[in-house]
Order: sequence, then C-alpha cells, then structure tokens
Amino acid sequence: MAECPDKTFRDMLPLYELDLLPEADREKFERHLFECDYCFEAVKQFRDETFLLNNDAEVRETVAENLEKPVPSVVDKPASKSKRLLPSLIPTIIIAAALIVLIIKPWQIEFRPEHEATASENRLAIMYFNNLSARDDPERLGQIVTSLLITDLSESQYVRVVSLEQLFDLLRFLGKEEIVTINRETALEIAKRAGARWILMGDLFENDSIFTIASQLIEVASGDIIAGQKITGEADEDIFAMVDRLTVEVKSDLSLPTGALNEMDYKVADVTTHSADAYRYYLEGINYASKVYRPEAAESFSNALHYDTTFAMAYYYLSLYANREYINDAVKYMENATRREKMYIMSRNATLSGEYKTANNILLELIRVYPDEKKAYLRLAESFNSIGRYREAADYLEKAIALDPLYKEAYNLLTYQYEFLGETDRALETIDRYIAIAPDEANPYDTRGEIYARSGMIEEAIESYKMALQKKPDFENSVWMLGQLSLFAGHYEEADSIFRKLALHSKSGYELSARLALSYIPMRQGKYNEALSTLDDAVAANRLEKVAGFGRAMVYLAKALVYMELGDKISAQNAISEYMTIHKNEFPDNMQCFQCFETQILAESGRIDEAEQSAKELKHTLDSLEITLEYYWYALGTIAMARQDYRTAVDYFKTAAEDIPDFYAQYMLALARLKAGEYAQAAEDFVKVQKSINSWKAMFSVWDVKTLYYSGLAYDKLGDREMASKYFRNYLDILKNADRDAPEMIDARQKLESYKNI
Repeated sequence: MAECPDKTFRDMLPLYELDLLPEADREKFERHLFECDYCFEAVKQFRDETFLLNNDAEVRETVAENLEKPVPSVVDKPASKSKRLLPSLIPTIIIAAALIVLIIKPWQIEFRPEHEATASENRLAIMYFNNLSARDDPERLGQIVTSLLITDLSESQYVRVVSLEQLFDLLRFLGKEEIVTINRETALEIAKRAGARWILMGDLFENDSIFTIASQLIEVASGDIIAGQKITGEADEDIFAMVDRLTVEVKSDLSLPTGALNEMDYKVADVTTHSADAYRYYLEGINYASKVYRPEAAESFSNALHYDTTFAMAYYYLSLYANREYINDAVKYMENATRREKMYIMSRNATLSGEYKTANNILLELIRVYPDEKKAYLRLAESFNSIGRYREAADYLEKAIALDPLYKEAYNLLTYQYEFLGETDRALETIDRYIAIAPDEANPYDTRGEIYARSGMIEEAIESYKMALQKKPDFENSVWMLGQLSLFAGHYEEADSIFRKLALHSKSGYELSARLALSYIPMRQGKYNEALSTLDDAVAANRLEKVAGFGRAMVYLAKALVYMELGDKISAQNAISEYMTIHKNEFPDNMQCFQCFETQILAESGRIDEAEQSAKELKHTLDSLEITLEYYWYALGTIAMARQDYRTAVDYFKTAAEDIPDFYAQYMLALARLKAGEYAQAAEDFVKVQKSINSWKAMFSVWDVKTLYYSGLAYDKLGDREMASKYFRNYLDILKNADRDAPEMIDARQKLESYKNI
C-alpha cells in the first residue's frame, strides 16, 4: 500500500494515535482517515493492538508487571468534548511496556485475501440452543446463547457465520418463527439454504444454579457429527463467560488454519452487554425492527438500556427508531461494541453530521472486511435513497438480496427505488416477493398500498392498507395513509377523525404530522383563515411539548404556501425563514432537498437576487456532499419562472423531475409547460400528477387543487371545451366553500359561462 502522499497528515498520525492532536487538527485528520487507506489502516492497526492489550493473557501479564513499577506523575489531559471516530485509550507508557510481546507474537490483524478465501469456504450456521430446563424458554436463554456465539465467532477472519437476522428470516420462511427449539432436520434445511458447511446446535440446562452447555458440530454435506463440546459453568460464572469458552472450543474443532487460534480473544460481554436481561430485550428489538414495527422496536431497545445504560448498539438502534440524538450515547459507549458494530455507529454518526461521503466510505470498508454483511449494503442504499440516487441504491439492495434472498428490509426499500425510477411493474413484482416472504406482517401490505397510491390505483391502495391493518390493527402508517386517501376523496370528516386520533394517541411519532395534516382539510377547500389557525395551533402544541422532528419545520412551509396564495409575501418570507432555521439547527444532514423551497418563495416574492444567492448556497451544499443536483435545477427553475422565462424553466424542471419523483417537482414541470405554451404536454402532465397520491401531494394541497384549474386551462387552449369544462367544474366544486374568490376561480366561472354562448 502506498504511503500517505500528504506529509502534513503523515506527521499528524503518531500524535493522533497518542491522543495529542489539538481538537481542530484531530477533526481534520479524522475526515482524512476515510479518504486515505494508508492512514486508515495505520490507525486501525494501532487500535487493534491496543485491543490486544486488554484481551491477550500474555500481553495483560506483561502490562500488569509494568504497572507494579513506580511511574513518574503526569498531569492528566482533560477529556475532549468532541467525538472520536477511532479512540486511542492506552497510555503510551503501557504501550511501550508491551511492545516486545506485540512484536514477537505473530499477530494477524489485517484481513488478508487468503483469510477471505478461507472464510468464504468455511460457513457456519448456529442454531437456537434448546433450553432443557424450560422447554418454552421464557427468558430466551437459548436464543441469547446463539446470538452471543454468532457475535463472538463472526469476528474471526477465518470463518463466516450466518447472521442472526438471516436465521430469523429462514425460520420465518419455513413457518417456524415462534419455535424455541430446532430439531436436526430443520437445522439441516436451514443450513443448506444458507449455504453453510457446518451446523452448530446444542442444549443448555441448569442444575443448582449452575449452567451446562452441550453442543455438536455437524457437517452439512454428510450430516455427520464431527465434534462435540461441553461447557460446565463454574461458581458465579455467567452465560457470557461460558460462551467465551465455548467459542474457543468450537474454533479448535473446526477445520481452520492454525492462525484462527491466534486471533484476538476478547470477552463477548465486553463488546455487547454484561446483562442477560438487556440482551434479551435487544434481541426482541432486532426482531421488531425487521418487521418495521418501529414503536415496539424502540420500546425494546429502551428496555435494554434500563438494565445496561452502556449498551452501545441499543443506543445505535434508538437513533434509528426513536430519536437521532441517541447516536451521541452510541459513540460515547462505542468501545462496548464489536469492530463491525463500531463501524455502523461511526457511519451513522457521520450521516447525522452531514458527512455522507465519510459515512459511505466507512460502510464500504465494513463490506471489504466483512463481505457477507448484508446490512451494510442496506445502509448504503438508505444513504443513496436519501439523496435521490435511486439507481445506485437499487444496485446495493440487489447485492444484499443476493447474500440473503429472504432479506425483508431490502425488498421493502428496493420496491420504493423501482417506483422512484418509474419502474412500477418491477416495484410491484418486488413487493409481491416481499409479501410471499412475510405474509403475516403488516408492512409488506402497507408498502404495496403506497405503490398503488402513487400509481393512481386508489381502490387497490385502500384494500392493501386495510389488509395491513388486519395483520396489525395499530400499524399507524396504514392508518395515516387511509387518512390521506380520505382527504383526497373529499371525505373530510373521516380524514379529520383519523388525523385527530393520531395527533392525540400516536405511538409511532405521527403527532406532528397529524397536527399538520389537520390543516390540509380546510386548505384543500380554500378555507385559508381556518388553515392558518390550525397551523398556529400545531405550532403552539409543538412548542408546548418541546418536540423535534420534520413535522415541526414543515408547519412553517405549509404556512408559507398559504400566505403566498393569499398574496401576503412578507408573512410567507417570515414563515420560510423559520422553516430554514429549524432545518439548519435540527437537520443539518438533510438540507439539500429543502432549501429549494426557500429559493422558490424568494423568487416568487420578487427578491431575485436573494433567490439566486439561496440557489448558489444550495449548489455549494450539494457539491460538498458530492450528490446530484436535481434540487438545484428545481431552484433555478423557480427563478426562471419568476422571470417569466418559461422555456428555460421547462428545461430546469424537466431535469429536476427526472430524479425527484415527488408531487411538487412534477407539478412545477407541468405548470412551466403550460406557461411555455406546451398545452398538450402540460395537460398530460397534470393528469398524471392528479392520479398519483403521496404525502408530498397532501402537503401541497393548495397546488394540488390548482392542478384541476390548470388542466382546464390547458384543454381550453387546445380547444377541447368538454374536457376543460369538466376540470373547471371539479375545481370550483372543491372550492365551493372557500373564504374568497381567487382569480383562478373567477376565470374558471367566466370560461364556463363563455362556453354556453358558443
């Protein structure tokens, strides 16, 4: 590997390893780490060696002997308040004491090609251990032993272990999800489907508070038992320590190279938790998360922390399913995690700091070290999905599914990627596969409902959402979407009832969105004073409860849209300013798809210079993140529209709409075409926009209702008065109880009247 070409960073390397870099230089160096393989590997090797100091008996003995010697006093360096990506925790004097041992011993801490080849041939499937002391295993000790063994053995560079998630998937597929014991026939079936060479299965039982674990190593091809292991607990020895001993025996019984027995020997409790109760709730949370049951998952991870407040991965998952701020605690306790889990935590932390490139590089490094890590592909896909790079997201998801053909989360997200790419048929094929894998779960039907709704298949969407609620009556996303479909159908009382219930009693964080959605009902009817009053109520409730979330910011975007419709540009600008402030303070990682609305409000208010500056800042953000420019093209399109340069606006919106599947981009393209005189294409685009239903469309209810007027206008220009009349009448019917006669309403009536005289 070539040496780092930048001398500045080469000079920083030893200072970073010894925790002597100033804070500003440390942050700069940590960003450099994921751009330079040489420095990354150097720091990783240093971290692994310090890990050995904690986990190798010979090294620990050497360190202990040196610690008994007097050490000159030193002034303690204050702990840095900033987060470290790769913490170095061992004082230099201790490192020096152990150097001879580290040099003499043949440590292998690089994942070399020969290791990878060996690991790919040596695939192990670990089954649930049967708890013979309690057949129904109410404390899930069998599952805990299985998961701990998977965690422990997965860190080996010489063997690939079937993940716990894939084991869940295979059991579910075979209709055995709820079982707590697995017989040999089922174990062989699972192992063959997972492509495993060996099975490890066994029993545990308790006698006078002493546990015994007995296991068998079985060769899948022949079905023969090739080795047996038996671990009897000692006084005060817990399950975690017994798993550590069993791991050593299993590795010695496998046909692995001798280097496998010289690998780091860490304690599994030190990289998970020391609490069996915490671990049980953690596993429960993982299972709920795989079903996209977010409230239940969050509750389980929170329960895990009740028993162990230093459980790093419980905090990590809470940052995904509850509050993003939990990532700070995950980073704080990151040393209580395995190497692969540390990389997930670092990647998540980088994502939430807006460092997409760093986050993705960490995941790519994770895949390099652990080629079977399907979840890393999923996280990469989520990252690319969030910045509108749907094709790349789909590619990563297809790789994840190649690793695990039953990977539900991958099918779920892949369905959306195909839909965003305009490949609805492939989206529906993918969701059918997801349903076949998990027919008794709610989320597959919920996802199918959304694809139907986006495709204008409203009746099918309603039926699919109802099926989701049959599977799980409190699956709130389906309730939420049924509320939106009621809104679009004009069933306002039903929509109001659904939104009010969610605003008061949501378990899934829909309170903010539901408060906002209550304003859509008067907004769609042209009752703008009532809409603004409802939005003010939402602001007050959010402030009273001190809530954070996208919904809090989106209230101000909704206010800006209503004020613009009323011609109150000053209030609209104030609202969009508050909207931007919330996003910058709370969601700095996700600004790119929202600043374009600031540009639009400024442009439509006649403040072109400020709009251009806003667009320039947006482009700088996108360039710094190295992501595509569709939101910038959208912003430029709004400026061109304000200048009445409609032909240029069409070009910008057309480019933006290719990568933004949501309502607002498609609407603005259709409007620009209408203004540019492309009446036939505009009419077609508006019809397409009206058919598709999604949350963004409800957010832009003011615009959505106007699509009917603009469709009528397009057909009027084409000379098709029958179609024009249809759309004008529909438009006026929706607004029959409006606060005022908008110019568009007056024009629609005049045109309808003029048609009578022809």
